[in-house]
Amino acid sequence: MHSLSKRILAALLTIGALTLCGCNAKEEVETEFQNQIDSFSKKVDALDAEINAIDTSVDNYRELFLEKLDELDALFSKLPTYQEPTEYSEYYDVFAGNAAEFMSEAKMYFNHTYGDNSYNQTYIDIANEYYNAAIREIRNIGYMLAGYDVSGEIHDNDYLEEYEDKFWESLNNSNNEESTEQ
Repeated sequence: MHSLSKRILAALLTIGALTLCGCNAKEEVETEFQNQIDSFSKKVDALDAEINAIDTSVDNYRELFLEKLDELDALFSKLPTYQEPTEYSEYYDVFAGNAAEFMSEAKMYFNHTYGDNSYNQTYIDIANEYYNAAIREIRNIGYMLAGYDVSGEIHDNDYLEEYEDKFWESLNNSNNEESTEQ
């Protein structure tokens, strides 16, 4: 869980540092948007600290982690609702939508593993792939807000679905093999 927190912190530092040096909000929309992004960053930073503080030696650490992940997912789901200034509209919606979707998928797979107390390394791997993709999109938002050209950062994210499909296909194949052996 600490590596997740480190990645969140790195993304937040990127957003914070880049938006501070790259944004001189003059209009009300820009100011509101900047306030929303700043609030998002602070809340995620606080959740990061809470995730880091979870004592994994206590019996309910999984539930605590999943609760914090639910809060994180709720924050990410709000990103696409922020009204961005027109100068960011070409890319913000894509990055924010992807970040929210990927965090939701990551949460789902973490829940598959930790929700029923049955560890599954493949679920963790898939969750981490989605989580990393969500963080990548947050970094892209930070770069965009700082004035960097992010046109080359729109990625084909089909690899995530392909990764999942391979897992489900292998799981179905192994289940079919087990049923024919019986």
